[in-house]
Amino acid sequence: MHHRRFPVDNRFVYTQGYVMFDICLFKRKASYQGLNIGGGKGIFQVPYHRYGRRLKGEDPSLWYNELLKKHVGDLSWLHKTVLVTQPQVFGMVFNPVSFWVSLDQQEKPRVMVAEVNNTFRQSHSYVVHRPDFSPISPQDRIQGEKVFHVSPFYEREGDYVFQLNAGAEKFSVSIDYEKTGNSVFKATLCGRFLPLRCRALFLSLIPGLIPSLKTPILIHYQALKLWSKKVPFTKTPAQSKKRESSCSILQK
Repeated sequence: MHHRRFPVDNRFVYTQGYVMFDICLFKRKASYQGLNIGGGKGIFQVPYHRYGRRLKGEDPSLWYNELLKKHVGDLSWLHKTVLVTQPQVFGMVFNPVSFWVSLDQQEKPRVMVAEVNNTFRQSHSYVVHRPDFSPISPQDRIQGEKVFHVSPFYEREGDYVFQLNAGAEKFSVSIDYEKTGNSVFKATLCGRFLPLRCRALFLSLIPGLIPSLKTPILIHYQALKLWSKKVPFTKTPAQSKKRESSCSILQK
């Protein structure tokens, strides 16, 4: 769900297929129920070069573990990390955002990295956590500065506020874009888990169009609607050379 509140109200909801898996499967280059992770051929793939440093031969879990050590330090609590992302279909995909979620021994999330991509082939990773790295609860609203340009209809200013609910049966995450304390845009991803099966992967193609084509088509369609409503257009600024930032302000 996307809900733009300012300068005009524009809301839309659509279905999309995501997969979730333990990132240790990257190292194994695993193939399971029609999904190829890290390598191999097939309709559904999660290839190395779509994540992290975007290198074809580099396991992105190596990049993620380096990022985690840099921002967190003590990882004695770490049990596993899962990646929630859209798979590449027929060699194509556009992931507006993928979520790396690190869990402790009790399967509670301690750190989430939102790897954000824009349509200009640029990316930035927001490292989201509580100030003391304790488990993130569904009620927590964790704030950080917006430092990456995404939409031509918003300037690069303000803050993001993240909420995460990584339960045993459902997953949801919301990103609230705030300026001077007021919400101007909110994006929410939510869904329930299903066992990974070939049939489920193929059924994910049914709602509308193939996911790899559906997302960019919807982005440009919504952009056209905003343009028709005379929403001001902002030129793309030079991005920061720093490709990650920390979000750890806990809103009261």
